[in-house]
Amino acid sequence: MFSFNSFFLFSSIQLRFFAVQVLEDTLRNRFNSLSLSQTNLLRQSLWNWLIDSNHWKDDPPYLRNKFAQTLILLFRNFYLSEWQSFFKDILGWVANAENDKSNVEDMFLRICLAIDEEIANPSISRSADIAAHNTLIKDRMRSDAVQSLVQVWFAILQREWNNNTQIAAITLRVISLFINWIDITLIANQDFVAALYQFLAVKDLQYEAVDCLVEMIGKGMKGDEKLSLLQALNLGQLLSTLKANTDVNGREKIAKLINVIGVEVILVYDRGMDKSQMLATVDPWLQNLFPHLTAYLGDEDDDVTNIVLPFLTSLISFYKKKKKLLSFLKESDFRELETLIRILAEKMKFKNDNDVVDETGDDDSEFLKFRKDCDVLLFNIAAIDEDFFSKAIFSMITITLDCAIQNQVMGRMINHGVRWTDLELCLHLLYIYGEAVKGQSKYLMHSSSDNSSIPLSDVLEKLMMSGVVTFNDSPILLLFFEICNRYSTFFEIFPHHIPAVLEAYVDTRGLHHSSLNHRVRCNYLFLKFVRQLRPKLITFTEQVIAQMEDILLIPPLIHKIGVNNTDESSVITRKLLDSQTFLFESLGCLIGVDMIEENQRQKFIDVR
Repeated sequence: MFSFNSFFLFSSIQLRFFAVQVLEDTLRNRFNSLSLSQTNLLRQSLWNWLIDSNHWKDDPPYLRNKFAQTLILLFRNFYLSEWQSFFKDILGWVANAENDKSNVEDMFLRICLAIDEEIANPSISRSADIAAHNTLIKDRMRSDAVQSLVQVWFAILQREWNNNTQIAAITLRVISLFINWIDITLIANQDFVAALYQFLAVKDLQYEAVDCLVEMIGKGMKGDEKLSLLQALNLGQLLSTLKANTDVNGREKIAKLINVIGVEVILVYDRGMDKSQMLATVDPWLQNLFPHLTAYLGDEDDDVTNIVLPFLTSLISFYKKKKKLLSFLKESDFRELETLIRILAEKMKFKNDNDVVDETGDDDSEFLKFRKDCDVLLFNIAAIDEDFFSKAIFSMITITLDCAIQNQVMGRMINHGVRWTDLELCLHLLYIYGEAVKGQSKYLMHSSSDNSSIPLSDVLEKLMMSGVVTFNDSPILLLFFEICNRYSTFFEIFPHHIPAVLEAYVDTRGLHHSSLNHRVRCNYLFLKFVRQLRPKLITFTEQVIAQMEDILLIPPLIHKIGVNNTDESSVITRKLLDSQTFLFESLGCLIGVDMIEENQRQKFIDVR
């Protein structure tokens, strides 16, 4: 008991903190070494210290927190046996505190937070024995204490929200932490919900009020119970209460609320037996949510956008199920889907006009991961209605390409009035279209069932006319080559565009580019292009081979390069040599076409 007795004697805050740390360690790791008389003395000493606020009212918050944590460690060992009156004692102490109400409420709330940390928080890893024991404590608390605790929390909120917002904010934080495992009806009632809506308009309480709503709505329960909860919350009133926030933390908080509402509303639909009835219930909710979703989906901060992606994923799936149920989608549904496509496309755009994209940088790596997530969302929209998706994507792509074509007509540089970020996004969308619509060949020459849509061939024709291939930028050029390979069927139908692509491949834009990584990728892409179009390339074979002669030379020092040699120059040489095999294979494809006569083929071989 030396440590706790010393706690009273030390005037130094640092020494008192050290003493209570020693006591905490004893209770956490060596409790069984204490005798019954020692634990009873400790319990009484802690209690006597607690109920006289003169002992601790001037202590800093971290020391109060440490004491609360130590008290709850004792509570954890005693509550189910010797100290079953713990909450009766604590709540009686709070109720009788008249002269120092704020300090007593502050310490009481810190004790509640310590209960969450030491007993209830599911995110904290604990041993199986401690977890089982904590479950028994929570069961006892549900039956003996939680209702009284909620009443005290509500009373504190009513008393302090307009006088001491710091105490009110801590109270809301405590409530949000306990919601996960207590009876939701204790919180989801008319009085409490009305108070939460009131707090949403209080600057110092709105974040904590949102956290409470997030936990309430996201709490696991049966479908009919969740439906009743959502109806009781009056989502229309809730959404009208939410205000735009210029602070990033505030936008993240509201985004979490919008996300959990959307996800749970769609879960209600998924769990309902009568889909038509469920659709009539949730569709108006989702329509009210949609403007809030798009606001945070299009937020300038990607962290805010990421928060609502689960809702967006569920919503896209909902559109698909709705179409299956009704056999059609309303015009308003398609307008919403088009809005989502445009917002996602805008979010997929690089944020600056740098000419070079460093894909090894942390920021760009995070962005590229985020962009892949957006790609998948676009693919899911395409699965709802391919004709609609094709029309929406092509209309966005052609805006940029038409501007580039106008530059060509006027004799201006391609980047005149065309930002690098817009051009890169345009090509990216055109490239991923081939993944989103697997049967894209049906869109190559005609518009399928929709006469107003643009054929893919027209989009690719605009690409070839745009002068994109003259843009001196590695990412743009590589995207151009990737697109040419993905839609190689286009060149079978329109072979007059092949020379421009071949010329770009074999000069300094492709196989002769100054960047090693660029050349390595082009070596592989060129092989794919030749394989796919080899019968169409016969008339260009001699010219192409002549352009490739210098890059078909094998490095003279190759015999000195071992697999374990990590010298930088050796690594570079090995990397280039590995990709050089693609060039030899390309050469074989070019001269191996049956339509080339044997003497001509031998002539090409002799060139090497």
